[in-house]
Order: sequence, then C-alpha cells, then structure tokens
Amino acid sequence: MDFSDKNIILLSKLLDLTYTKNKVIANNIANANTPGYKKVEASFMKELQKAIESNKIEKVKNVEENITFSKSKSTRKDGTTLIWIES
Repeated sequence: MDFSDKNIILLSKLLDLTYTKNKVIANNIANANTPGYKKVEASFMKELQKAIESNKIEKVKNVEENITFSKSKSTRKDGTTLIWIES
C-alpha cells in the first residue's frame, strides 16, 4: 500500500466519524426543546490520534465514535428522558 492509499483510508474514516458527530449534533438541536431530553455527545479525536501515531492503518480503520450522554443536567422539570438511537 503506498502513501496515497493510506491518506484515502484516513480521510474516508475521518468523514465517517465526522458524519456521525454531525448527526448527534443535529439530533441535539432538534430535541433542544423536548422535555427531559439529555444531550448526547460523540467523540473520536483522541482514539484517532493514537491510531495515526501508531502508523498502523488497521488501527485507523478500527476507530469508532464514543457516543455518550452529556453529564450536564436537563433544565426540564418533568423528569422524562428520550434516548437517541442511530438509524
């Protein structure tokens, strides 16, 4: 595999990860006024950076997003919670 193949794989993975992060952000915006909704966060940069530093393309291919609920408390008082599910 030459240098350009590795770049294509890296860029492709970065696009996939960024796409998912943008879906999470859009979901948070869409539910901003939903009673009890808890913000969801997606992160991947630390894991991706480690994979890149390892110089092993297989590690880059295996990087996944870390999707978690925000630790901040809801400002809503009704106590209901919705869960974001990827389609």
